Amino acid sequence: MFFKIPTLNDVKLIIVCYILSMIYSLVAILGLTALGVPTAANTAIPTQSIYPMASNAVIMLIGLMEEELFKIIMLIILMAAIYYFTKNKKLSVILGVFLNLMIFGLCHLSAYNYNVIQCIVVIGLGSFFNLFVYLKTKNIVNSYIVHVLIDFLFDSIGIIFAFHYMGVF
Repeated sequence: MFFKIPTLNDVKLIIVCYILSMIYSLVAILGLTALGVPTAANTAIPTQSIYPMASNAVIMLIGLMEEELFKIIMLIILMAAIYYFTKNKKLSVILGVFLNLMIFGLCHLSAYNYNVIQCIVVIGLGSFFNLFVYLKTKNIVNSYIVHVLIDFLFDSIGIIFAFHYMGVF
């Protein structure tokens, strides 16, 4: 089933993958910074006013489901195409996941000032953890929850820093 309520085991996997994703993202950003690779803030984070944040949150929740559907449908198509030509299930999963992560990362170029390295390393490869949750549970709700948690934390941190520098608090 594609959409179902998470089980207790699903919740445990969601928490583990969320924590691993946070660790990976932190290490990836610090690694890129240490290597002198510039990183860009997400330009989609609202910084003008605190009032439209509620409507932006609703839009974000809808957009994240759209991203999950896009990613999973793309994965299924990639795996099917690779399997069609190779007849190798393991290769179709591995190569399908890798290509999926690269494409997903590159889809975020405009949000990260066209920083290709950041989009591939941080966004693309970093989305492995919510894709892994889907692959293990075959439930898009679970991967969506991980994605929402990840984006909520990073967007909240970005908004807090933006408001701080704007003098709001």
